[in-house]
Amino acid sequence: MIRRLARYSNNPQSFHWKAAKRVIKYLKGTIDVSLYFCGESSDELIGYCDSDYVGELKERRSTSGYIFLIHGGLIAWALRLQQIIALSSSEAEYMSILEALKELLWLRLLMQSIGLKQIKPTELKVDNQAAIAMSKNPEFHKRTKYIGIRFHRIRQEQEVGKVNVTYVSSDKQAADLLTKSLP
Repeated sequence: MIRRLARYSNNPQSFHWKAAKRVIKYLKGTIDVSLYFCGESSDELIGYCDSDYVGELKERRSTSGYIFLIHGGLIAWALRLQQIIALSSSEAEYMSILEALKELLWLRLLMQSIGLKQIKPTELKVDNQAAIAMSKNPEFHKRTKYIGIRFHRIRQEQEVGKVNVTYVSSDKQAADLLTKSLP
């Protein structure tokens, strides 16, 4: 919500002020809420990524969001408008996988440099079956040939064993908090 409000800070309208008041009320009502890190024993890096299809209504762009966890604690996250307009929700999700992949590869290198080498492929959890199929299957080409070659890098990284894109149901999608509004 704050991310969306910030876009209009130079020329806010009355409904922007109402939304800002709602954010302040939410913060006031949750002042005693905090994050809890359970300290799981695994050094395994786990990622979640998601997108909101055409969440930005003015230019019709989608937003990509991802989070990464180690020991059950959040260590990296991002939320960005996609540079290219997605033609479907699956394409928007696929582009969010690429954004998460770039961070995932950097985090794996960082972890290796501090002695936490990732032996298994890093699990990247996605809640869109079509995007997962695109990331794994080069034969999906007929429907996806309009998607730029750079977005197909995820296939290459899966083949060499650095990442494994897996399904997670929408109700367990941890990255939703970045791309969806709270009720």
